[in-house]
Amino acid sequence: MTSVTNTSRDLGELLPAAPDLIKVKIVLFKIAMDIKGGTLTVASTLRAVFVGA
Repeated sequence: MTSVTNTSRDLGELLPAAPDLIKVKIVLFKIAMDIKGGTLTVASTLRAVFVGA
């Protein structure tokens, strides 16, 4: 059982850095826009993941 004092430290270790969260948000947004536009392909997904972020 985890004590209350260890909870904040453990939570901080689990959360990635802010720049990583921003990159993930950008990639997910680009993929969602491809889905909305009907242009989602393997190439566009790879581009969003590797080039777009």
